[in-house]
Amino acid sequence: MVAGYVLNGQEEDALEFFHRMLREGVAPDQFILTSVAAACANAGMVEQGRQVHSLVEKLGHRLDAPLASAIVDMYSKCGCLEDARRMFNRAQERNVTLWTAMLGSYAAFGQGRMSIEFFNRMKAENITPNEITFVAVLSACSHSGLVSEGDLFFTLMQEEYGIVPSIEHYNCMVDLYGRAGLIEKGKNFIEENNISNEAIVWKTLLSACRVHKHIEYAKLASEKLIQLERCDAGSYVLMSNIYATNRKWLHTFKLRSSMREKSVRKQPGQSWIHLKNAVHTFVAGDMSHPRSAGTYACLERLMERLHEMGYTSRTYLFVHDVEEEQRETSLKFHSEKLAIAFGIVNTPSGTPLRIFKNLRVCEDCHEAIKVISQAEEREIIVRDLYRFHHFKDGRRTLGCLWFGCEAAVAFEKSRKPNKGSGFS
Repeated sequence: MVAGYVLNGQEEDALEFFHRMLREGVAPDQFILTSVAAACANAGMVEQGRQVHSLVEKLGHRLDAPLASAIVDMYSKCGCLEDARRMFNRAQERNVTLWTAMLGSYAAFGQGRMSIEFFNRMKAENITPNEITFVAVLSACSHSGLVSEGDLFFTLMQEEYGIVPSIEHYNCMVDLYGRAGLIEKGKNFIEENNISNEAIVWKTLLSACRVHKHIEYAKLASEKLIQLERCDAGSYVLMSNIYATNRKWLHTFKLRSSMREKSVRKQPGQSWIHLKNAVHTFVAGDMSHPRSAGTYACLERLMERLHEMGYTSRTYLFVHDVEEEQRETSLKFHSEKLAIAFGIVNTPSGTPLRIFKNLRVCEDCHEAIKVISQAEEREIIVRDLYRFHHFKDGRRTLGCLWFGCEAAVAFEKSRKPNKGSGFS
């Protein structure tokens, strides 16, 4: 039952069933604890995950590879890289799954060099990497801008290990080139490898075009995507944002009109924070949370401080041709900013904050959170749809190429089925 709930994205139900089992005096075995750790990982419930880890030790269960992998994955997805590393070091059995879980943790945190070092350690211990291992290491190279290293691993995978590239591997390569600004090389890679019919690679290229402002290649990628996935809102929104950034309001309007005509709807952004075994969810501009008044007041004061410290709202990111003041107000109340303000109000000074978001963190929020971490003297970790963003003392502390892409999503899916947080 617990495993079934987890596989269907019902993490809260899985944990409730698990607690019921404990109340009835049934001792969980390693298989059940592995599933419960996965539920905590998917939902980002780090405190509950720590309790599961403690229960494993209390019951004296052997830390075999599946259980250790699940706990490593849980700590990683909850933004606790050091805990994941300690868990790996304590594991009594290490197979390719556990090594890949730890390597993937480094990749998710943008630690490309460490991922490569870990891959070499894995080889030295005669552990043969598999397809998922190479998705992880290629993703790590991509997130750290290690283009030549990524090329070498892609070749190594095929020539030394005989692994035929899957769409996940191809997509990591497109992402590798795109993040490095090699947009034309990414486009040529797609065409040369006969993967032009795969929407995910064009979405990855389109993400890179947005960051590097390659509007012509963005048009090409967008046209391909609309042909392949006519009802995918993400592609329309991404291209609309590219037009808006370049102040091409007519193009933006036409694209949004096309979305309405085809009944394509954008997924609403949500951010949440776990405090005292409760999940507090926020939507941009929404006042439904019972503690909204204090949260909004805190955010207003916080944004005033940020402006005094030199932060400037990225109003050019706003997708409508409206007044500057209205754009700034809209950006101010994004869901991740609300979740952070709530955390500041409801935790002691200096407490690290862990925020989760179902979509990509926008550029304005990314820059604002950096300054918030300095102003509040807090470590702030944000896990969005694509990766972790780790802020401390006004800096992003891990990785250098922050923008999101579909390759990261593919990597997460390759690590373990993740049906969502259970709080949407």
